[in-house]
Amino acid sequence: LKLRLTRRLVRFLLVYIVFILISIYINYKLIALILFLLPMIIMLVDICLKPIELIIYNYYFQKTKKKIINLNNINIGITGSFGKTSVKNYLYEILINKYNVLKTPASYNTPMGISKVVLNNLNQFVEIFISELGATKVNDINTLVKLIPIDVGVITEIGYQHLASFKNIDNIIKTKLEILNSKKIKTLFINNDNKYLKEYHYPNFIKVIRVGTNEDSDYLIHSIKIEFNYLEFYIKHQNNDYFFKTKLLGIHNIMNLALSIGLAFEFKLEYLDIYHSVYNIKPTISRLELKTYQDIQIIDDSFNSNPIGFNNALDVLLLSKYKKILITPGIVEIDPKYMYILDEIIKKIITNDISIYLINNQAIKYLLVKFKEFNYKNYIIFESFKEAYNYSIKESNSKKTILIENDLTDYYLGG
Repeated sequence: LKLRLTRRLVRFLLVYIVFILISIYINYKLIALILFLLPMIIMLVDICLKPIELIIYNYYFQKTKKKIINLNNINIGITGSFGKTSVKNYLYEILINKYNVLKTPASYNTPMGISKVVLNNLNQFVEIFISELGATKVNDINTLVKLIPIDVGVITEIGYQHLASFKNIDNIIKTKLEILNSKKIKTLFINNDNKYLKEYHYPNFIKVIRVGTNEDSDYLIHSIKIEFNYLEFYIKHQNNDYFFKTKLLGIHNIMNLALSIGLAFEFKLEYLDIYHSVYNIKPTISRLELKTYQDIQIIDDSFNSNPIGFNNALDVLLLSKYKKILITPGIVEIDPKYMYILDEIIKKIITNDISIYLINNQAIKYLLVKFKEFNYKNYIIFESFKEAYNYSIKESNSKKTILIENDLTDYYLGG
């Protein structure tokens, strides 16, 4: 990975260098003291820069708001504890059949990230702008809907992600529903299988469109078929049944797709156009991405970092007919409310005799305790992902499926 010299980093380095030069000019003997006090100096430079950073932030924020007001785009905002990026990408792939669509790239889901996209890429020819709205604390979504007046909102899921910063689930619910504070919002798509979203009392002025497996869903998912390398399902809407097949993996992707399909129907796309788009969608990089090398299948789920996603990925691995290997550093800072899922994961591993290659760090301690408790010995501890990955490839000539799970990037696969 190359170090990217951002403008903010350049400003920081300039102020830091000036600070050092002034100190040397006063007395060159201060160099030893500067080295000793280096952490405090860095903090001081950061404090000095905060007013400048705030001025720059406000400048781009207001500039973005002004540009958005002068354009006539339909703005779709997607938020949720997880699934935001997947829904954004799937929706984009479907809507481009009929509309000129712009989406925020990668995980650009902060005010400055979205501002960069708006100022550089949004123009009068874009009919639909899809924004991913990220949040780690209360009022984050409020800030984003002030920046981008959302017309159509999507809430993918509400769970315990970022609980350390949110403090409790009520704050998470409150923050995700801040999307309703957009001055232009008229329609909200929700995951109707999520109890918090299903039971919430929405304002009367909002058209709520429910997507899920519950019978009261406007877009009802049913007749799901799960195979190792594809998914099939039906969506019932207004007494019509629509069949879909996708090469995406993991049962959670059915909800992500269903939300995107519901939006596509609301934007008047034809069923066959939606069907072909869904079938041709490729997985987001490092999110249950299936790669095949001769007799080796690799399920790259390294971007994932939540226990529900881990559990879903493990279900995909279990569908393989080959030898099954799991490479993982565990789950870092798992919330106690998710421990039952981790126990379920461990039970699946032990029951199916999956070979586990653990990366040595604090997050594997709970796994090791449970393995010892159940006298499970089919695991090896490695000091690095590269070491574990190379071992898994070379250990035998048998056909195998390797699941790479949690917080490891594609860059490791190259090395």
